[in-house]
Amino acid sequence: MTKSLTLVIIFLLIHFYTGAQSIPGERAPIPGDEKQFLLELKNNTTGIQQIEAILNLSAYYLFLPGEEKVDLEKAMRYAQQGKELSSSANFQDGYNEAMVLTGEIFKESGKIDFSEIIFDSIIINIQRILQYSKNRNKPASHARALRQMVDIHFSQYKFDVAEVELLKLLDLYKTNKYPNLHYIYERLSLIGIIDGDFNKALKYGLEMMRSMEVNADYASAGGFNFNMGYIYQNLGQFKKALDYYNNALNYFRETNSSIIYDLKAGIAETLLKMNRGNETILLLQKTLEEFPPQTNYEKKVMERALATCYKELKFYDLAEIHLKKSLELEKKDNSTIDILFLNRTTGLLYTEWGKYELARPYLEQSLKSTVFRTGELAQLHFMMYKIDSAAGKYLSAMEHLRMNKTLDDAANKEIKNRENLELQIKYETEKKDKDLLLQQSKLTQAKKDKNIFIAGAI
Repeated sequence: MTKSLTLVIIFLLIHFYTGAQSIPGERAPIPGDEKQFLLELKNNTTGIQQIEAILNLSAYYLFLPGEEKVDLEKAMRYAQQGKELSSSANFQDGYNEAMVLTGEIFKESGKIDFSEIIFDSIIINIQRILQYSKNRNKPASHARALRQMVDIHFSQYKFDVAEVELLKLLDLYKTNKYPNLHYIYERLSLIGIIDGDFNKALKYGLEMMRSMEVNADYASAGGFNFNMGYIYQNLGQFKKALDYYNNALNYFRETNSSIIYDLKAGIAETLLKMNRGNETILLLQKTLEEFPPQTNYEKKVMERALATCYKELKFYDLAEIHLKKSLELEKKDNSTIDILFLNRTTGLLYTEWGKYELARPYLEQSLKSTVFRTGELAQLHFMMYKIDSAAGKYLSAMEHLRMNKTLDDAANKEIKNRENLELQIKYETEKKDKDLLLQQSKLTQAKKDKNIFIAGAI
C-alpha cells in the first residue's frame, strides 16, 4: 500500500464528527461544512446545541487536509471553548468530545507526548460514561462514548482494540434501530485496508455503500467512492477502481477541495497497474499545470505521487528526487509519522535500486519505530536480510531472516484471530436477533390469547 493513498484514506475515515446525525459526531466533516456549522453557532448562542456547533467547528478545522498551522490554531481555540462551556453546563459528553479533539490537535501538531497525556486522562471519564449509560439504559450516550473510545484507539494505532469496539457499536446501532450504519462500516473497512485484508475491506465497503443508499445520506459519498476505488485498486479490479475514483472526483470538484490531488494520485497509481505508465506522468503533469498546488499538503501529495510513478517505471533517479522533496516538505510540517513512512519508502527504493548501503540507515531507523504493523516489520527485516547478505554480514542477515519468518507467522496468526473474532461476534449478534424475534413472537401470541379470552368472556 503506497503511503500517499494510505494518508488520505486515513484522513477521510479517521473521524465521525458532526452533530447533524442521530448520534452526534457520526460522520467526518467535509469541505463545505464550515458554513453550516457557523450558521448553527449563530442560531444557537447558548445551551447544548451551541456546544455541539463549536465542537463541529473544531473537528472541521482539525481534519482539513494537511497540518496547516492556522487550521490547527482555530481547531484548538474551538476545542478549548467547547471544553469550558461543557464544564460550566455539566455536559459530560461534550467535555469528553472536546478533550478527544484536544488530544487529536496535539497529535496533528507533532506533540505526541501531550496527546497521550490528554488521552490517558479522558479515557477514565469515557469509561465511566460507558458504565453509567449501560446501567441507566441510555443507548445514545453509550454509542457516543464508544465512538470516542474508537477515535482515541485509532489515533494510538490500536486498530485491533478499535475493531472490537466498532463491532460492539454496530451491534448497538442494530439493536436500537439507529440509521447510518455506513459510518461504522466505513471505519471497519478502513481497518481492513490498514491490515492489508482487502477482502474484508470490500465486505464492509459494500455494506457502507448499501447503507448510504438505504438512508439516502450522500454527505460523505465522495469519500466513500474514493475508498471503494482504493479497495478495488488493491484487489486488481482496476476498471472498477477508476469508475469509483471518477465518481469521487465529481463530488469533490464542486468543493474545490485538496482531495482532488489525492484522487489524481489514486487514478495515476491505478493507471500504472494497468501498464499505462506514460499516461500517469502526463496526468500528473497536467494536474500540476491546471491546478498548481498552493498548500504544503497539496505539494506533498503531488511529490509522493510522482515518486511512486517514477519508482514503478524504474526511473529510480527521478523517484529519488521527488522522495527527497517529499521529505523536505514533511520536515517543514514536522510530520513525525509521515516522515517515518517516507523513510521506509526511501529505504525500499534504494534496496530495489540496488544501492544497499544508502538504504541501510533508512531501514534501520524504520525498524526502531513502533508505528509499523507486524506485516510491514516483516518486510523491513527481509530487506535488511538482503542488504546484510550483500555486505557479507551473514550472522546479521540470518537474524533478520529469522525475524522476518517470526513476524510473518505472527501476521498470519493475527489475521486468523480477527477472522475468529468476527465469526464469534456475528454468532452472538445473530443469536440476539433470534432471541428478540422469539420475544416479539411470544408477545404477539400473548396479545392474541388475551383478545381471544376477552372475546370469549363477552
